[in-house]
Amino acid sequence: MTAEYDRNENRDFLKQASVSGAVDKVKYELTTRFGGPVDMSMQTTTEDGTTIEAQGEINGLSTRLTKVSGTRTVSIREQDCDLELSHDLDSNESKLRLSTMLGSGLKAVGLLSSKAGGAKGGLQSSMSYGVEYDTLLTEGRSLSAKVSPADGTGIVEYTDSATLDATITANFPLGGAPTVTAKRAFNF
Repeated sequence: MTAEYDRNENRDFLKQASVSGAVDKVKYELTTRFGGPVDMSMQTTTEDGTTIEAQGEINGLSTRLTKVSGTRTVSIREQDCDLELSHDLDSNESKLRLSTMLGSGLKAVGLLSSKAGGAKGGLQSSMSYGVEYDTLLTEGRSLSAKVSPADGTGIVEYTDSATLDATITANFPLGGAPTVTAKRAFNF
């Protein structure tokens, strides 16, 4: 069980609380923000290595499924690739994400998405690609970057949990304003 408190949002009570666990091969998590629906997530892995996940919400006595996804690692021309197929029921959008490691922490990513409701009730489709980089600089310090060459967007993130008794995250979006956040966990 975890809980989150935000003094700026509500100084007299918790912002949210979560409970998670597993029953046999099914992992679950329930999260409440107190006053709204309860978010739920369930996940299982099949014998062939495919991970299936369902997300939804519980509001009173009704349950609503919002997203389903499946992920699996496959070998294409002797190159290991991660495939993720997902469908968001709220937006009626389906996505296929293909990624592969190029080496030294560098990953190539391609995304194909399709959404119902385009012109004349048809489909709106888009395709994008990018590169991602992740590395551990030293124990407790990491650097990651995501860049989309087609539209010139991206972000560089530096995370440090070794310098202070907190986790400091600095984000540097390409063409945007940098941000710094600090998070600290307490144990009771």
